[in-house]
Amino acid sequence: MASLPGIVWNTPLLRRRGFYQGMMFSGFQAFWTAVPLALAHEFGMGQGGIALFALAGAAGALLAPVAGRLADRGLTRPATGIAIAVALLSFVLGAVSMHFHSLAGLVAAGILLDGAVQLCQVLNFRSLFMLAPELRGRLNGLFMTFIFICAAVASGIAAAVYAFHGWTGLCLLGGGYVLLALLYYATEFRRASVAAVAA
Repeated sequence: MASLPGIVWNTPLLRRRGFYQGMMFSGFQAFWTAVPLALAHEFGMGQGGIALFALAGAAGALLAPVAGRLADRGLTRPATGIAIAVALLSFVLGAVSMHFHSLAGLVAAGILLDGAVQLCQVLNFRSLFMLAPELRGRLNGLFMTFIFICAAVASGIAAAVYAFHGWTGLCLLGGGYVLLALLYYATEFRRASVAAVAA
């Protein structure tokens, strides 16, 4: 336990990957906290229909093997950017779908978001576990603790945002989390440019 603060301090990749997934999972949690309320209020769906909606959204988890293959081909960085961008797109689609009262569009938004979060998670884990096999358990513990703290906060905020600002406000909240991840991701290329100039 005493080694954990030092690992966080001395492992920039852990901080970066943790932030990516923390923001992605915050967006995910915001969406799935509020969407049952939206389905009940906007579409008149009961528990059975909401459960079927969630089951359809879970199809995004099928992207996990794809993430592994992309990482094996050395495409971890671009694939991470694509995953974050797709998550942001899912909130745009979710907002537009609710505006036009399209359940199919909302299902598609859920599938895209789930797939993007799953893809990013697998890529993050692979990046971290390549660092130091002997620290794998501690890296995993730190990573998961951070993202679940982010998700818990996001879940609490999401219910209040939906209650006071509706689905549009919720999409702005979830998209805002993901946008923070995308902005931080952009700094990877700035660092690479600085390194190239220095060389």
